[in-house]
Formats: sequence, structure tokens, C-alpha cells
Amino acid sequence: MPLDSSLVSLLSPFATWERSDWPEGASFITRSARSLPARSLEVRLRDGDVEICFAIQGVRGSPFEQLFAVAKIGENEAVRAVADFVEAILREKIVLVMSRGAVKGGREFIEPEDLAQREPSSIRWSASWNGTYDRGLFGA
Repeated sequence: MPLDSSLVSLLSPFATWERSDWPEGASFITRSARSLPARSLEVRLRDGDVEICFAIQGVRGSPFEQLFAVAKIGENEAVRAVADFVEAILREKIVLVMSRGAVKGGREFIEPEDLAQREPSSIRWSASWNGTYDRGLFGA
């Protein structure tokens, strides 16, 4: 089964997806209906790899990408890993965080429990799919 067909079958239950095709690949996009600022999640199939893009309207650096190198782990494992990652975002099992710091700063996806344990001063902002764990987004 082609990679895009495998992904469609696993992504479908979690959200309503719009598909776009182009010569280099395809993408599937969904939008959060319950959060401001507006956000979207796009699954891009490109050159045999899969890229997940979490976009938050008006937030500098958006979209935030996570790459899944299919050739390194195999198609079946990659499809499952992508589906699990997407489900974790959509169900707010992971939160996108922009941390402060010259060395350890930057964006990362963490579990909400880990967010609660962080020093508030160590985080520039955080965002989740439905906005439950949003902190400091306005002015980010």
C-alpha cells in the first residue's frame, strides 16, 4: 500500500483532513475549531519522508516542523509513528513549547505533566491543539 494511502487510513479517525497533491508529493491538513489564535496541522509527504507542520497564526517561527525519515525506520513503522504523533497533538497528549535559553532553548514537544513541572520563567510560550495548555502566545 502506498505511503499516502497508509497514512489516510490511520489519520482519518482523528480529524477531518483536506488533501492536496503536487508533483513532489501530497499533504493532508486539518484546522483546530476550538482555539485562538487559529492553528492548523499539516502532514506533508515529500521525497519519501513525512513532515508534520504545526502552524499557529501570528506566532513567530510558525509553522513548527517535525520530520520523520521513512527510509531510516521503514514505511510501516514511520506511518505508525506519524499517526501516533498526530494523535498526541490532536488529543493534547503533547504540547508545543518554546523554551528560553541560549543553549537549551528552542521548540520541543512535551507532555502536559512535564510542562507543569517546568519553571514558568524557562518557557517563552506553550501551545496545544485546543488551547488547553496555551501560555504566553500573544506577543510571542
